[in-house]
Amino acid sequence: GTAVAPSATFEGATPFPGASVIEKGDAGLLLPPSAYYTHQLAPDLVAGVGVNVPFGLRTRWANPDTYSGRFISQSAELKGFSVNPTLAFKLADRLAVGAGLDVRFATVTLDRHVPLVNPFTQRVVDAAALHLESGTSRGIGFNLGALAKVSDSTSVGVSYRHKVKIDYDGSATYSPLATGNTQLDSMVVSALPQGTQPVTTSITFPAIASVGVAQRWGAWTFEVDVNWYQWSTFDRLRIGFTARPDLSEVIVEDYSDSFQYRFGLEREITEAWTVRGGYFWDETPSPPGSMSPLLPDANRQGIALGGSWTSGRLRLDAGSWLVLLDR
Repeated sequence: GTAVAPSATFEGATPFPGASVIEKGDAGLLLPPSAYYTHQLAPDLVAGVGVNVPFGLRTRWANPDTYSGRFISQSAELKGFSVNPTLAFKLADRLAVGAGLDVRFATVTLDRHVPLVNPFTQRVVDAAALHLESGTSRGIGFNLGALAKVSDSTSVGVSYRHKVKIDYDGSATYSPLATGNTQLDSMVVSALPQGTQPVTTSITFPAIASVGVAQRWGAWTFEVDVNWYQWSTFDRLRIGFTARPDLSEVIVEDYSDSFQYRFGLEREITEAWTVRGGYFWDETPSPPGSMSPLLPDANRQGIALGGSWTSGRLRLDAGSWLVLLDR
């Protein structure tokens, strides 16, 4: 398991919300779990299954009823997990290949306020609270990989995980907010759709291609990885109201494909203790025009430190990392 504690702020700009406005994120603590099992079926054949969280999201902002981005997103969450059964086959002493299915399950939620121009004052007011929530939906992809030992001290690995599209069916609920003007409140209630409205949306999670090289010198091991993410699949986020097409919207994202570069170094201290550290640079796929409180992102770099303790058949691993986003 991994505990993640994200923290973010954004500074306003003129004319809205103003250069002096600073808003703070309130995402809380995230605990994405993972579990893996492998079993040797034959001398050259191994079956395995992994359960993990390949993609997740939670954005939440402090003072959600008054903060300046409340008409875009007060809170948004993408929850889910992947079940990944895989078979690996050893073609030769120094070469193994693997393939598997990637079955994804996910839900999405979004909360935000709905703005309205008060016809009496010509000022924007909070007319309603909108809550969107999907049921658990499923998508299926696949993964491929190969690992080769070029020599006793050099290993090369490649992998590919195909993109996965998930179609979501859910509901939307509008709750009127008191504006302090009885006449305006009546107009809002009459204009809002009554009851729960069916909604649909879809997200295509990117394909990922990776290549890595590990080199060992005595007790030292150095590794370099390059990952490619097909984020161009995330070009539009469509929210469709099936019973009220006039309420449907399209959020333009226009993400681009991106790369991530990783470097790691490991040192065996004793037979029991191993220490390791690493650095990565991650290119954001988000263009400046898509930057918003819904999906805040930027180029990021990270530093990681960790280690292992081994005793007989027991091994304990621990690590920590710090990720810094560019301003």
